[in-house]
Amino acid sequence: MLSLTRIKPFGIAFAFAVMCAAGWVWALNGDFGACVTGSTDKSLQNTVAALDSTIDLGIKLAIALIGAGGALLFGLKAGVTMSINGKVSLLFAILLLGQSVLAGIFWKMQVAEDWLNKCLNLVQEDVMQRLFLASFYFFLAGLATLVFMMSATILASSQGRTPS
Repeated sequence: MLSLTRIKPFGIAFAFAVMCAAGWVWALNGDFGACVTGSTDKSLQNTVAALDSTIDLGIKLAIALIGAGGALLFGLKAGVTMSINGKVSLLFAILLLGQSVLAGIFWKMQVAEDWLNKCLNLVQEDVMQRLFLASFYFFLAGLATLVFMMSATILASSQGRTPS
């Protein structure tokens, strides 16, 4: 017979996997429009440049947070102890931030393909907007998980008990 302590971590991991899979299914099932080749106006080029720099910033921040979280998770800093719930929360945050990076890279690859094919108008299509938003939402979910973990740790330590 399975005990509740065995089901709970599995259930949390399963819910996390379902949430991430649903996010990817949503992001990758947008519609593509027709490629309109030719010269693109300056405003579209400026918009793509601004969105590209936003994705680039998100990728850099997410990678930095992944590195810091990985260092904490693997115990590279002596004297820092974390409960199992803190480690699981940190792992989930790292995975969410990693998915943000992956969605951002997919978006950048698609933009590069649009530039190569001289079809920059495809940036306005549903699938491109969904990839951009998936990168943004995964990043926000990773940050929210980190904030939740830190808040629980601070609250538990202010009450004089070990966070569990």
